[in-house]
Amino acid sequence: MDSLRTFQSVRDKKDYQSGLDEFTAQSTLSFKRWSFSFALIIYLAFTVMDYYRFEPSVHQITILVRSIFVIIPLAVLVYFFWSKEFKSRSTNLGLSLYVYLGAGVVHIFVFALARTYDVNFSELGFVLLILIGCLMTTMPIKPTAIISAILLALIMLVYPIVGWTYPAVIFQCFIYACIMAMCLLINKSIVGQLAENYQMIHELYGDSITDRLTGLKNSRYFGKQLLLLIDKARTEFKEVSLIVVDVDNFKDINDRFGHAYGDDCLINLAEVLVKRCDGVHNYAVRLSGDEFAIVMYDAKPEELTQACRDILTDIQLIDLEVSIGTSVSMIEEGENSVEIKDRLFKDADAAMYQAKRRGRNTFVTAPSLR
Repeated sequence: MDSLRTFQSVRDKKDYQSGLDEFTAQSTLSFKRWSFSFALIIYLAFTVMDYYRFEPSVHQITILVRSIFVIIPLAVLVYFFWSKEFKSRSTNLGLSLYVYLGAGVVHIFVFALARTYDVNFSELGFVLLILIGCLMTTMPIKPTAIISAILLALIMLVYPIVGWTYPAVIFQCFIYACIMAMCLLINKSIVGQLAENYQMIHELYGDSITDRLTGLKNSRYFGKQLLLLIDKARTEFKEVSLIVVDVDNFKDINDRFGHAYGDDCLINLAEVLVKRCDGVHNYAVRLSGDEFAIVMYDAKPEELTQACRDILTDIQLIDLEVSIGTSVSMIEEGENSVEIKDRLFKDADAAMYQAKRRGRNTFVTAPSLR
């Protein structure tokens, strides 16, 4: 039982982390789209303002620099977010961080030019930059905080050069640091809340598709996942195999030794079945009281036969007898997935009953569904 739990724990942990990543990405996608879109509009407005507040020899430089290092990458980022669905927070992460860093460095550069030419330059742009950059749930806290610290250090170096007194520099940078910290904490809180929401959803859904006694997935999961594998097999021209396992004389076992002993037998059988699920898409389920199944994706006929033989060998150690039926289906283009699933199970179930009639503790393979 412990090995079964360990195996499932490792697999479930990987599934959980990828699921959380996708859930966070999908939950914040709309926010990212609109935030980056408005950021592009605002930045274009600041770029247009350069044309009017700087003389031609200066605004030619600032507009070119803004366009190359910020506007074009930001426009590409906006296009990506609106044209694609994302299943990971890391998607476009590098470009997002570059835009944040690039916008900050360019802002500091334009600020220095403005002070050099004695042009009034509002600090609103840097505050907006901090708000958008640090509040982005698309960007993890640590790299965002590092970039924010770099920008803060750069602007602390520039302020004295353009004539600011040190008390004024310290006070202004303190305000910036507080805004950065506040936004990063809000970002962290949002991500944490999303993780809690996903945890709750994951637990509720996990309970609904998991058999409490054996820890295997149940018939609800079996039906949905089998349909997904059939659809996958359709696109990849692969086979889906099904092994149905039924405990022989299980009622007699319960009557003779008690239900607690019968439960232990089912738990031990579950361990045996999980050992046969070494493929990425292979999984074992408990369909009903004493009926189990293994779904195997793209398994060779000899692999399917060997799995059945291994099951019959291993159950001898737990003092059980079982009857096994198998079926295989090549998924053809245009076939109905639900019909394929039903026929796959029907044939494996019929093969299993044929194994019972042959004397139990054996396996029968149904003809492939073509």
